[in-house]
Amino acid sequence: IYLLEKLLDDFVINFGIQRIMIYAGKPYRVVSTAGEQHATAELLSETENYVNLDGYLQQFDASGILLMNNVKFLEDKLPTIYTLLRKIGICSLIQIQFTDKNGNPSILSLESVKGTTAWNRSNLHYYRLFAQVLSHYVIL
Repeated sequence: IYLLEKLLDDFVINFGIQRIMIYAGKPYRVVSTAGEQHATAELLSETENYVNLDGYLQQFDASGILLMNNVKFLEDKLPTIYTLLRKIGICSLIQIQFTDKNGNPSILSLESVKGTTAWNRSNLHYYRLFAQVLSHYVIL
């Protein structure tokens, strides 16, 4: 059995992702993390619900993907969410919505925490494939 934690750690190492977070459930909450600079449990409990705030999920495109090369674009549009993202150190991210093996709504969040990252759109299919693999796990 390939444990979820091992899968996340291997993805971080092989793709050079600084931090991965997986949110699941309704309302969403953090269920798994991997990578550098883990946020403290206290900070996570304070910020994890940003994905549940009004207007956030509307930022995803029709295919369930949100790509932000710089979260600063949210500063004027969704200032509360921008503040929470910066509080946990997120500079840029790619998030992909999926459902786990039991049908629970989930979000894969690939995050840059050491400055903004210009995410390579040509790698997007790898990230979508990773979310597809995650959909075969019981996340929640």
